[in-house]
Amino acid sequence: MINEREEFLSYINFPEYNSHSKTDYGYLGRFTLEMFEDLTGFNRVLTILARGYMFDEEGNADIARAERAIRAWCSVPDKKNAKPLEDWQYITDFRALHDEFPELVDKNGKGWLCRHIENIAAYVKKNPDKVSQAAIKKTKGYLNKFKNDWREKIKQFHTSIYDVNTINGWIIRFDGIISDALELGPLCEDEIEIPDTILHKLHEILSENCIEGVTVLIKYYIANRQPDTDWVVISHINLDGYLGYGTFTKKLLATIPEDILIRSTNHGVNRYKIMPEFLP
Repeated sequence: MINEREEFLSYINFPEYNSHSKTDYGYLGRFTLEMFEDLTGFNRVLTILARGYMFDEEGNADIARAERAIRAWCSVPDKKNAKPLEDWQYITDFRALHDEFPELVDKNGKGWLCRHIENIAAYVKKNPDKVSQAAIKKTKGYLNKFKNDWREKIKQFHTSIYDVNTINGWIIRFDGIISDALELGPLCEDEIEIPDTILHKLHEILSENCIEGVTVLIKYYIANRQPDTDWVVISHINLDGYLGYGTFTKKLLATIPEDILIRSTNHGVNRYKIMPEFLP
């Protein structure tokens, strides 16, 4: 989440499907089981992808290419007996983009996310002794449900914000993703170091299992703070995906004293600010 180029690469390259313990969720990549189960947290993922494919090395934007790329990544194959689509129906199978984006969609219409889910399910099924019971329970029989649910989600992504049937301003849309990507610009490759003096203070105050998460929050704060406000907005579910476990925002974040950071949640939007003594 700090080096956006690295984050982008993690969404187009499959992780190593392996785990060193039952609490090791590295085989999920930059995702959590909750993201797959509830299909949440994909606004940031798709925006990072769009920015990665939109801008060239000189910063020139190719909006149409970015639109095609995120569709390819999202692609889910049509059902075997699916009827030909009418003109008014939304496409969810983007196998036609395989030649342009072979890394994002295969020739059978399986997008990167579809294949990643399949790989996870296969790994969990083959290695029940290496994964958690939660992973076994949530991935059992999940593939068909995922494809059906994700297909419906893609149809929502197509919907225009100006459509008369649009009733929820918070639904992710392809055109909204492209708009956000264009505004945010090329991916950042920030490398932020936290001074040893601040790390030492964190170790004095926090339990060991909080250090990594708070360090990431400090770096993210530095990278994303705007000059007109002390608050920075962050997606909790994407933070958990970055850290590789789903307990930080649910259990540990609330234990961080306000001497270090202050949190605020309003209408489902999470924001926070770091106290000056914990900033370089």
